[in-house]
Amino acid sequence: MNPNYTLKELLDKYSVVIPQLQRDYAQGRDEAKELRERFLSQILGVLRSEEEERLNLDFVYGYDKALSPNHHPIFYPLDGQQRLTTLWLLHWYLLPSESLAEEREWLLRFSYHTRSSSTRFCQLLVEHAVVDGLRLDVAAIKDQPWYRQSYNADATIAAMLGTLRTIKGLVAPGERVALWERLCHQRALTFDVIDIKGEEFRLTDELYIKMNARGKQLTSFECYKADLTRALREIGEQDVPCCYKGKPLSYADYFAFKVDNEWLDLFYHGEIDGLDERMYGFIQNIAKLCFFLDPENAKKNVDAFTYWDSVNVFSRRDNAYRLISILDLFERIQAKQPLRDFFATLTPSIRFLEEGGKDASASVKDLFGESCDKNASVNLVLLLALSHYMEKYQLVEATEELQDYLRVVRNLLWEERQLDEMRYRSNVRINSLLTYWGWIEPLASWEQVLDAIKNSGEVFSKKLHQRVDFILKYPELKPLIGELEDHPLLAGQLGIFDLDQDANDFKRQAEAFKLIFDPAFCARGDADKLIIRALVASGYPGVQGKNVWGGYRDTWFFGGNGRWSTVLSFEEYEQDEQRKAIRQLLSQFAGGTGDTKEHTKEHTKERLQRIIDAYLESEDAKRRGWRYYFVKYPEFYSGDTNFFAWDNREEKADAYVDPLKSFSSNPLIGYHANAYVQVIWRLVGGRDTHCRPEWVQGAKDSRLHLLRSGIYIGHTPEGWRIDLPQGYVLPEEIMHAFELSPSNLILRETPTADRLERAVAFCKSLA
Repeated sequence: MNPNYTLKELLDKYSVVIPQLQRDYAQGRDEAKELRERFLSQILGVLRSEEEERLNLDFVYGYDKALSPNHHPIFYPLDGQQRLTTLWLLHWYLLPSESLAEEREWLLRFSYHTRSSSTRFCQLLVEHAVVDGLRLDVAAIKDQPWYRQSYNADATIAAMLGTLRTIKGLVAPGERVALWERLCHQRALTFDVIDIKGEEFRLTDELYIKMNARGKQLTSFECYKADLTRALREIGEQDVPCCYKGKPLSYADYFAFKVDNEWLDLFYHGEIDGLDERMYGFIQNIAKLCFFLDPENAKKNVDAFTYWDSVNVFSRRDNAYRLISILDLFERIQAKQPLRDFFATLTPSIRFLEEGGKDASASVKDLFGESCDKNASVNLVLLLALSHYMEKYQLVEATEELQDYLRVVRNLLWEERQLDEMRYRSNVRINSLLTYWGWIEPLASWEQVLDAIKNSGEVFSKKLHQRVDFILKYPELKPLIGELEDHPLLAGQLGIFDLDQDANDFKRQAEAFKLIFDPAFCARGDADKLIIRALVASGYPGVQGKNVWGGYRDTWFFGGNGRWSTVLSFEEYEQDEQRKAIRQLLSQFAGGTGDTKEHTKEHTKERLQRIIDAYLESEDAKRRGWRYYFVKYPEFYSGDTNFFAWDNREEKADAYVDPLKSFSSNPLIGYHANAYVQVIWRLVGGRDTHCRPEWVQGAKDSRLHLLRSGIYIGHTPEGWRIDLPQGYVLPEEIMHAFELSPSNLILRETPTADRLERAVAFCKSLA
C-alpha cells in the first residue's frame, strides 16, 4: 500500500519543495476560474458534510531526499503540485487564531523554488499571518509592508492570490473553525504519495521533464484525471485485474501509475506544448466510444455526451478495460516501432478522402494522433476496429491480415456517405456506433477477413460476398483489388468493374482505369474534357443531382474539376446506366493497341480521342441528339463545374440546357446562359468578338446577341430562332444561303452541317 497523508501529516514528516524546474502554480489564474471553483467546492462540500464524508485526492508523485538528522527530509512533488498548493492556501486561510504560532511552524515547511520571489512570498505569507480580520481581506495582502511590487510579475504569486480570492468567496467567516477541525484533525482530505524513485516503481529522470511539461498553460486534464480515477475506484477492488511490474493492481491504481509513466511517452514525443491536451482529448474520445456503444445511448444526440459522461462511463468494468487495453496496445506497438512508422504501413488501407473530397495520399494517416485532437467520427470508429482486432489476435505490428481487415472496415465506412454539392461527404456519426459495431465485430471473428465474410451468412451485402468470391477464385488479383479499393477516386467501391469477367479482362479494365485517371495525365489542362467526352461517347448520362426551379429542371454532373470520385465511386448495384457506360469506356480503352509498359500521356490522349472519333461515326451520332453535341464540342465543358440543368419537359429537353456556376441548392438564381449559346460564342471567338450571350436568371431562356446588327438568336428544339430588331431586314444573300424567309426565321441543321456549325457560319456572315 502507498502512504496516505493529510497535508498536515505530510508537512509534519517532510519539507515540501516545489523544485525550480517545475511549472508555475496555475490553478489560480483567471482562465482557470471554473476548474478552481469546482475543485474547491468539491473539497468544501466534503468538509461541510454532516455524515463526515472523506475524499481521497488520488496520487501525488515525487521523491524524497534526506538531509542531516536535525532537518526534515525534503519531498519534491513531480505531479500533484497544483492540488498541494491549493490545499496549502486553504489551510492558510482557515488558520485558527488560538493556535496560530503552532500551525505556522509546519505551514512554513511548504515552499516554491520556481522563482526566488515565489520562495520569499510563501515564507512571508505565513510569517505575517495575523489574527484579526486583515488576513481574511485578501485584497489587503498587496498593501502589506512586506509585499514588494516585483511580486506582481510572478505568475505563481498572482495565481495564489487568485485562489485566495476564490476561497474568500466560498467560505463564510463563521464556518472557519469547523472546517479547520475537519481538515486537520478528522482526516477528511487525504492523498496517496508515491515515491517514483523507490525500489517498487523506479523510473528514469526523463519522467521529471515529461511530467513538468504537462500543462505549463493550465489545462483541464488534472481535474479530469482525478475525476476519472475516482470513477475507476467505484468498480471496487475485490479483484486485481491489472499487473504493473509484477504487482497486481486495481484499475484505478494501474491507470494512475501508467498515465504519468509509460503512457506519457505516447503523447510526449519531444513536444512539450499541448501534452495535456493530447492526453485529455484521446481519453475523452475513448470515453465517447464507450458511451455510444451502450445501447441506452445509441440514439442520443452527439451533444448529449457531457463531461460527466466522459468520467462516469469508466465506472463500468468493461469500459475501464477498454480504455486500459487500448493505451496498453499502443504502448506495445511503440515499443516495437515508432507509431508513425506503424501507421505509415497501414495508411493505404485506412486512408479517407479529406474534407472537401481531396486526396490525402501524400500524408500518413496517424489514427492515434488524430484521435488526440480531432473529433472526426470516422477516425474513432477505425481506431475502435483496429484496437479490437489487434487485441483479439495479440498483434503489435501491421500484419497483412490487419491491413485486409481495416481495408474492409474502411470500405464499409466509406459507404456511409451523402451527396452534397456533387461531392460525397462522410456521414459516419459516432451515435451510430452500434450499427458499425454490428459488422466490426463479426469481421474480426476470423483472423482472415475473407473467411469472416464467407462464413458470415447474410450479415454482409451481396456485393461484398461477390467481391470475396472473386478474390477466392482469382487469389493472384488480391493485391490489385486492394490497390483499387485504396484509390481515392474509387473510395473502396468497385462498381465500375465487372466482377463476372475473367481475371485477364478484369486486369485490362483495371489497367485502363489507372491509365485514364493517372494523376500525371489528369493534371493536363485538356484531360477532364477528353475523359468526359469519351465517357459520354460510351453512353454516360451523368450523375443526376437534385431537381431545381420548382422541379422543372433536372441537374446532371459529368465529372472533372476535382470531383471524379463522385462519378467513379458508386457501389456494385447502383447506377446501372452509368456503370455500363464506364465499363464500356474501360473496355474500349483497354482494347486499344500499344504496350502499356511504355504508355505515355500522349498514348492516353490518343486512345480517348479514338473512342470519341468512333462515336462520331456511329449511327447514334448521325441522329445529332444532345450526346452528339456533348461529345463533338469540348467547349461545353469550359466552365468551372461541368454541371448542367436540363429542361425536363421531353419536347424541349435537348434545347434548353444551362451550364451552372455552382452546386448550390438553387443554382439558377445566379446568372447563366444556354449551353449551346455559350458554345457558339466560344467558337466564334469568345470575349473578343461581336456577339455576347444573354445572361439571365431563373428558368428564362437565353439567346446570343449579335452586337453590330442587334439580332438575337435563341436555341429551340427546331433550330435557332432568329429575332430581328424592329425594321431590320436580313440581306438577300444571307436569306438564301441559310434557307430563310420572312415567315421562316429558323436556322436549321443540314445533312452536311449540324446546328452549331450553321449558327457559327450565320454569326460570321454578319460580322
